[in-house]
Amino acid sequence: MVPEKERYSSDSEPEGLKSKKELAKLVGITPRKLTYWQDEGVISPPVLYKGQGGKSFYDISQFVAAHDLVFLQDECRQSTTDIKRIIHRVKEDFPNSILIDKPEFCLSMFLDCHSRKYLKDNLQILDQYKNGMKVLVVNSITDIFLIDFDRCQTRYTNRNGNILKIIREDEFDPLWFTQAEPIDKFVESVMYISFETGCVLSPEAKSQSGIRKEISIKLIQDSVILPPAYYYSGKEFYSQPDIDSAGFLVSFAQEHGFEKTASLVERIKEDISIFFCFPSESKEYSAFFLRFKRDVELIREAILELHDIKEEGPYGCCDEWSEVFFERFLEGQIRMKPNCIDNRIMFQKEAVQDPGIQTDGTHLAQK
Repeated sequence: MVPEKERYSSDSEPEGLKSKKELAKLVGITPRKLTYWQDEGVISPPVLYKGQGGKSFYDISQFVAAHDLVFLQDECRQSTTDIKRIIHRVKEDFPNSILIDKPEFCLSMFLDCHSRKYLKDNLQILDQYKNGMKVLVVNSITDIFLIDFDRCQTRYTNRNGNILKIIREDEFDPLWFTQAEPIDKFVESVMYISFETGCVLSPEAKSQSGIRKEISIKLIQDSVILPPAYYYSGKEFYSQPDIDSAGFLVSFAQEHGFEKTASLVERIKEDISIFFCFPSESKEYSAFFLRFKRDVELIREAILELHDIKEEGPYGCCDEWSEVFFERFLEGQIRMKPNCIDNRIMFQKEAVQDPGIQTDGTHLAQK
């Protein structure tokens, strides 16, 4: 999305920035080519628009990216579509990294894995990466390299209708992942988390470990708690965020019952199916990646967001609105935001307005 233009009345040139004409001349392309790259999303929009004529200015990262694009197109024979695929593959390898929020950072990370000469002489590496046969690994900011994907053609696997993300050996941390079988270990982890959530209201409830264990097992058996989403060395695993979200559901079920907890998860799935639209460039991602994002990560993020609302109150307001929020969410009067994958706050008001909360989520008492 192109950011809102910043305009300045001063006629002085911004220090450290290059105009579109200057950048194009330094790189050896036409200004129109730079505009085309910008429209295609392989380079970010100008960081500054200045003056009545809207003169565009670019920073050093965009200057470097323009050189990278020239190298990939002229010396590596990569089309703009090929370059977009490389950018999206980097995002696929690092979906939660703040390092790749701009296309120029994605290109920089990929091109740092080998010397320019090596890539130019071994163009098959580019094809292997675009096709998912190699993955990018980052051990530190200065240690970036490509590895073969463990004889797998995809990062995901379909097991009994569920999409699982395959974990590489360099990614596996036994403190972060819990094996799904035997179930007792996972249940024990979930029960521990239910202590930490603070959603179990009384000391008496905390002492009822047998009840919590029964609740955990029933929620797993009824698929209210999501199935394991990770696969490593022939076994299925839950991640720590999976355990955190399951712990909230156990606590919520203990307080509100199985039926309401199941309805809560179904409402999340309903809103995702209705409102969530994949990004316009989604064709560049694999189908498994998109299904994993929709069916696992988005649901888990929404559950964790609900946990925060349970703890802190909706919209960061006082927690007196918490029960009202959950009831109205279950009734469909509060919905998840369309395209919530791109928004930090995942829920919004829909048809009904609370007298104490404005449409922007601001509590009247705070004004």
